[in-house]
Amino acid sequence: MSKIISRKPGGRNKKAKSVVLDESEVEKLINQGGEVPKEKKPAKRVKKPQQVEKKIPVQLRLPQTLIDVIDDHRNQRLVRVSRHTWFLEAIEEKLRREEQDL
Repeated sequence: MSKIISRKPGGRNKKAKSVVLDESEVEKLINQGGEVPKEKKPAKRVKKPQQVEKKIPVQLRLPQTLIDVIDDHRNQRLVRVSRHTWFLEAIEEKLRREEQDL
């Protein structure tokens, strides 16, 4: 038994030509196999590594009375901050004032 394969109607060539294929040729084409199209994954965004400045640990010894005063100020804030953050803010504020005096 043979099958008739024709072009898609309304294509470029208005006069479609029919091609007659033998059933064995059709089966051969089907059994030939092939690869399944691979799924395209979206390109991954590559984050540029930020230059992180090396942090140096510093040990700070303060009298308990000073720590208590600092903690009182921290506790009066609307949003609580850690002691570490409070120290960093205080250092930054002091450095800005020093720069303005120059």
